Amino acid sequence: MLRQNVLYGQDGLDLAFRWRAIKNTKLLLLCDVSGSMERYSRFLIQFIYALRQQLAGLDLAVFSTSMTVITEYLKQKNIDESLQKVSESV
Repeated sequence: MLRQNVLYGQDGLDLAFRWRAIKNTKLLLLCDVSGSMERYSRFLIQFIYALRQQLAGLDLAVFSTSMTVITEYLKQKNIDESLQKVSESV
């Protein structure tokens, strides 16, 4: 900062600021697929599938007795294929 302000002498002073780079954050969505949420889980996964098409940094995990990350399964072009692979893995 001092080197940049040598040209001004005592008349002025430029303050040097360092801006922080904005980091891309990832969003992790959790979906309950236990027996009590059976009615809603297919709809929620379809909704998240649609969100995944628009948001690149979105990860999805489902849980019942254990948690499973299913982001890779949602990369299919067809929602029915994605849901079939999710049900096979979970």
